[in-house]
Amino acid sequence: MNMNIKKLFGIIFFIIIILLATIVIVSRMILETQRAGYKEQLQRVQGWALATELRTSSDNLTQYSRAFVTTGDSLWINRYFLVLDQRNGKIPNANGRKIRLIDSASRLNLPEAEFSLLVEAERRSNDLAVIEIAAMNAMVGLYPDNTLKYVVKGKPNLSYAKELLFNNTYRSDKNFVIKPIDDFLSLLKKRSMERVDYYNKKLSYYTTIVFTMTILVGLFSLISYMVLRRKLIKKMEECSNNNIKLIEAESVLKTQNEELDKLNASKDKFFSIIAHDLRGPVGILMNFAELLDEKIREKDYSDIEFFTKNLTQSSISVNELLNNLLNWARAQNPKIKANISEVDPMPIIRKNVELCAMLAKEKDIDIVIESVDNLLVFADPDQISLVFRNILWNAIKFTPKKGSITVNVSGANAGGRYIAKISFSDTGVGMSQSQVEKLFRIDSISTTRGTDGEHGTGLGLILCKDYIELNQGKITVDSRLNSGTTFTVYLPSKTVA
Repeated sequence: MNMNIKKLFGIIFFIIIILLATIVIVSRMILETQRAGYKEQLQRVQGWALATELRTSSDNLTQYSRAFVTTGDSLWINRYFLVLDQRNGKIPNANGRKIRLIDSASRLNLPEAEFSLLVEAERRSNDLAVIEIAAMNAMVGLYPDNTLKYVVKGKPNLSYAKELLFNNTYRSDKNFVIKPIDDFLSLLKKRSMERVDYYNKKLSYYTTIVFTMTILVGLFSLISYMVLRRKLIKKMEECSNNNIKLIEAESVLKTQNEELDKLNASKDKFFSIIAHDLRGPVGILMNFAELLDEKIREKDYSDIEFFTKNLTQSSISVNELLNNLLNWARAQNPKIKANISEVDPMPIIRKNVELCAMLAKEKDIDIVIESVDNLLVFADPDQISLVFRNILWNAIKFTPKKGSITVNVSGANAGGRYIAKISFSDTGVGMSQSQVEKLFRIDSISTTRGTDGEHGTGLGLILCKDYIELNQGKITVDSRLNSGTTFTVYLPSKTVA
């Protein structure tokens, strides 16, 4: 009898060891799968960033060459060659490294189909740069000789320079630069979704194995307890302790997996926000450039100073926006905090109203500011500036021509705390209750069009909500279909004597 018990104990112990070894092996496979998924996700994020950088550099080259041809200001030609030299690795980039953009892409080991699209986009952008350089040289009276070197001096030819940069052929070539980038991003997105689905299924499969093995370990432990009774109580306690450790290990693995998913979602959201939030100010720059070009063609120089001033201001604002977004990207971690300080909201509001003035003027929309004096808020100035700008852009987008937007700043005592109430009211098309309920949800983003066909996705409002909550405030919306919308931001505040 004793020999049978010992033999049964040995068999049960051997089975438990096998199950525990299986759990350890599968747990390691889960960790390796997570690491592989993170590595691939990092590669895709870097590829996305390089594609965005290539698109941005191409757009900057177009804007700077047109600005130089339009204004004749050497500042723009200096900026033009700064961007071109950084992209070609002749001077250090923002990371302090001298490396061609396409060489950076080659180090990512992207699939051939994706990498070839980036190579094609850069080649087309470089071909377009040849036209842009020819136009800028024509502005200063330099023309190519037989070796295509710009050493032949002649008369500056403004009309020829403008023809090169503003004709339909140039616009068509510009579209050919952007298309491979869009195709690359489409392939990258498709591959990302496929790989995420693959790793999720793999992790689910491994987790099921661990869970099943854990149940089996418990089952055999129970059998051993029932058969061996008191003689094996001590062994049973050891198995129970091992069970607890395994459950704790599974919990840790689950937490790590959730953190990886949040990191991936944060990266995707960040690049979507870049595309969304850069569209507005870049549109302003293009509008100013086109209006300035139109005035010059009509020989109407009365507003030249106004347009160049606003063009400069818009360029500065775009630069500030890029810096803020890049800082936001670096700050994406679980310990992200707002740099809260005492801030006067009025200069921030006025600055963003000025930034949006051109868009409002195009639609003949009046922006009125109503405020109280001596009001300070406790907030991060960069974050609330981005919030105000997004709300203003949204109001202009969905307000028809000859409408109005009212910005009202007031203070109130709420439950012993003094708060600032900053509302943005428009006379736009408004929203239904179902639309209002979906505004601040990342899973309900959809493409929308403004009253003049402006593009939008709602990502800006989601970012507004995130930033306001980081600043210990809240944002509300009151809207009725065809009756306008009011966004209200509440922030901790105080009055100044």
